[in-house]
Amino acid sequence: MPSTHSVEDILGNRSRIRVLRVLNGVSVPLNAAQIARRTTLSKPAVATALDDLIEMGLVGFSPIGRATAYWIIHENIYVQEIVKPLFEFELEVPDILESDLKKVFCTDSVSVILFGSYARGDQRRDSDIDVIVVGADEAAKERLQETYLQQSRELTSRYGAPISVIAYSLAEAAGLRDRSPAFYGELRKDGLVVSGLAPYEWKWDDKQANNQDGVGA
Repeated sequence: MPSTHSVEDILGNRSRIRVLRVLNGVSVPLNAAQIARRTTLSKPAVATALDDLIEMGLVGFSPIGRATAYWIIHENIYVQEIVKPLFEFELEVPDILESDLKKVFCTDSVSVILFGSYARGDQRRDSDIDVIVVGADEAAKERLQETYLQQSRELTSRYGAPISVIAYSLAEAAGLRDRSPAFYGELRKDGLVVSGLAPYEWKWDDKQANNQDGVGA
């Protein structure tokens, strides 16, 4: 016996998905104008999506004064098993990405920073996932570069977006504030610290340089 509604019926189109996302994410009913503002959809598009979702029993409605309030029906099995898990997973993906980056680069890094569009939350379909990894010294930097070469294909396949990694030694990272002040300013403003040091904590002094020289001697 087929299910009452298929996934195509429920999700259908972008308008329906946006309306479901908004209603799933609030704890109080909303009117059509509020839904239109939150989804950035036109009122006719919202009305069509709501009519479809009401017909399937996923959304309830009730007149309130001169307006009509709408809410998602949480006890609906399609809401419980398809809609809610889908949007919950959508919210969890950034945390999963951070966890994966930590696992891949934590051994040899003193700092892992997500930057660019993914850090700002304005990525597009063709955006790269931009990451900076910082090793304590040149040897750690080289190991991080090798790790990236080994893991980049798997990470790209997992997230459906190219992973672009820049590796620095701590001395190189600390020098960005003088060498590339605009880029360093972007990292301080928008960079998301995945693990280790934040950009403002990237510091290198003569004592550290002398210690590294002694280790290599």
